Amino acid sequence: LAHHLRALGVRPHTPVGVLLDRGPNLLAAFLGVWKAGASYVPIDPSYPAERIASMLETAGAAFAVTQEAYGERFGGFT
Repeated sequence: LAHHLRALGVRPHTPVGVLLDRGPNLLAAFLGVWKAGASYVPIDPSYPAERIASMLETAGAAFAVTQEAYGERFGGFT
């Protein structure tokens, strides 16, 4: 994941949204974001799309890691 994020243009200290259900994939995502040198913005799956968009905009996140079921909540995010 870290190499993929770097290939997408994530650089050190870049905020990356992370919206995943609790479990091993969430931990792997956090570690991948850290290994890429970025910082993560934890997003709870129960948040409405408007709140998610506001959080990502406030944090300046241009990238997000999520699972297919939540992909529609991100609109134009990668």
